[in-house]
Amino acid sequence: MVDSIASSSPAPLILIVDDDNSLRTLLRLAMQGEGYRTDDATNGQEALAKFERLQPDIVLLDAMMPEMDGFTCCQKLQGFSRGTTTPILMITFLDDQESVDQAFAAGATDYITKPIHWGVLSQRVRRLLQSQRALDTAKEAQEQLRKQQIWETLFQDTLQQFSQARALFPLLQSTLNYLQTILQSSRIVLSYPDQSLFLEVVVPMMASARNLAFADLAFLSSYENYYLTGQILRLDHLATSPLATSEMAILNALNCQALMNAPLLKNGQVVGLLAVHSQSPRSWDSLDAQQLAMLANLIEIALR
Repeated sequence: MVDSIASSSPAPLILIVDDDNSLRTLLRLAMQGEGYRTDDATNGQEALAKFERLQPDIVLLDAMMPEMDGFTCCQKLQGFSRGTTTPILMITFLDDQESVDQAFAAGATDYITKPIHWGVLSQRVRRLLQSQRALDTAKEAQEQLRKQQIWETLFQDTLQQFSQARALFPLLQSTLNYLQTILQSSRIVLSYPDQSLFLEVVVPMMASARNLAFADLAFLSSYENYYLTGQILRLDHLATSPLATSEMAILNALNCQALMNAPLLKNGQVVGLLAVHSQSPRSWDSLDAQQLAMLANLIEIALR
């Protein structure tokens, strides 16, 4: 996608875990009736496998199941990367204090007793999802602030070094190294053909882009006019990109599945390119894209 625009978020996915087929079906119909997506598992082991693969937004987990009960399953879910942040609503016949304590000790976020009061279940699920969204929003804001501070450090260091009478190319190489750390990318390229400049930071075992012509690396035949509007090219996934066949072949040869191309502009012309490549599909952050464009402008000024 060019200059990626986030699509509407899909409905939350609920993983329903219960060995009782009838209850599992009722839970699925009830949650789908509320507009949620669902998947289900018939036992704890299947639940662990599906949790890892599907990354659900919430788990409805029966406490009493054969082989692996819900308490054990819940405890094992905590070992997954999202296990401690995904809400787990335990469903149980047990309502004694010991069982409640056991559920929370295993990592459950909340619990509801059988027979299920469907109105209560609906409210509990909605509340847990809302709480998790609020936490995710807060974490995202913290992450954006952290990234903004990192970018500011990069700009301050770059400006300070550019202002000093030092060899420019080593300073640019240092900037690219720092940029790769910020973006966790597979390849960073700075190409400025008029000054015979080509700098690259690339992870081990990944082919270099050095032998590519500048026009091919920048996709000028397709995107030169786009660059001249001051925009950068963002592709999140090679398989769904609007690139021409020849451009797709270039990226495949480079083992690149996602990229950001920030042009260096001078006197209404594309005179250079700052490119970021990823070996795997990824959704580029808008803040990163904006800061990359600013860095390209700063580099172009330094190269004059």
